[in-house]
Amino acid sequence: MGKMRVLGNKRGDSLIYETVIFIVLNIIFFTIMFLFVGRATSGAGFLEQTYAKQIALTIDQARPGMTIIFSMQDAVNLVKKLDKSKEGWTNNKILAEAVKINQQENKVIVKIGSRGGYSFRYFSGYEINGTAEEGQFYIRVKEATG
Repeated sequence: MGKMRVLGNKRGDSLIYETVIFIVLNIIFFTIMFLFVGRATSGAGFLEQTYAKQIALTIDQARPGMTIIFSMQDAVNLVKKLDKSKEGWTNNKILAEAVKINQQENKVIVKIGSRGGYSFRYFSGYEINGTAEEGQFYIRVKEATG
């Protein structure tokens, strides 16, 4: 009779293991889902993509001697909101960190969130200089040297 109880408990044990595994997998799934939704709703990815494309496409249309000014106050505000360590930073410093122009690869890189960022290529053969001044991002286009 003692053997019957042991065999009977094995069936119950397998049901418990299946239930525990199901619960653990659900917790993992929903955690990943909440992290994804949280990242998507912060707006950082959307702004990174928007600004990178907008800057790159504007560079492609620019001619030597032009200065293009981007007002990026919403990006600056979002950086201050997402990264509390940058609250005391000036808008120029935040923009200088957030927007990079890679001349060697003809690429605009915008990084507003704490990770990732977004890059977009441009095709212009001119010399492109990007600087943050007066809380705005300035792009100066010059003839290519060399």
